Amino acid sequence: RRRAPASPLGLFCFWCVGLGLRRPAPLFLLAGGGRGGLSKTTTLDPSRGTAYSAGTRVLTHCGRGAAQTAPIVPPHLAALPNLLSLLRVLAIVPFVALFYFPRPWAPNACGAIFGLASLTDWLDGYLARRWRVSSPFGAFLDPVADKLIVGASLVLLPTCATAGRCHIALLAVPAVVLTLREILISALREWMATQGKRDSVKVGWVGKCKTACVMVSIVLLLVTCRAPHRSAVFDAGLALLHLSAGLAVWSGAIYLAAAGPALATGWSQSASPPAAA
Repeated sequence: RRRAPASPLGLFCFWCVGLGLRRPAPLFLLAGGGRGGLSKTTTLDPSRGTAYSAGTRVLTHCGRGAAQTAPIVPPHLAALPNLLSLLRVLAIVPFVALFYFPRPWAPNACGAIFGLASLTDWLDGYLARRWRVSSPFGAFLDPVADKLIVGASLVLLPTCATAGRCHIALLAVPAVVLTLREILISALREWMATQGKRDSVKVGWVGKCKTACVMVSIVLLLVTCRAPHRSAVFDAGLALLHLSAGLAVWSGAIYLAAAGPALATGWSQSASPPAAA
């Protein structure tokens, strides 16, 4: 064995050695990153085509079909995904306060807070998957944080619909549809989990499209709902909100259909008389 610094030249040489052994190193090793990134000092074993990262438990095989393990992040970064989810919950307080703050810049500030919260919704999931630091607490906190800040926005928007004297119903009706759908599907997932069939109602592409449309529409409506005149941005946000309500009904029907057999079994068991002791 020999020691080689994790420089571009050293990594390139290691890759060439791997080619000579007909075990080419993955290209992401050349960048020192990816799921099997190298640390600053790496022990190379050309005879086995294996890179051992010094000071960690990371083992990256260069052979074909070998498993690749993610790098172990420092402890102070392992909690970052859950911290981002918690920040979304804490952001509700200044978000609600700024919504009614009597300053011209307040609507833009609300839109910025919600937009940043939406970005952290993507970021915390990405980091948890990339670093492989997913936990049951994170799986609980992430959807709860999303539902809390989205629910607060859907409640607030109809109370301040002054753009071109927009009728409150245009905002209230899709808000009611979205809120009731979230309550129904959340309860359905919890019940399916007790039956050991939670995977049958996992989030699908229609639900993901609904979430994206809701977040974009809320940002557009937040920055324009208090404007004295109705604008194209407000109309676009309103159209996206109604589209989100339609997608919510569609995805909800998909989840109910997937859970139909389990619901029918549960109903029949509850309707049948208890067996005599």
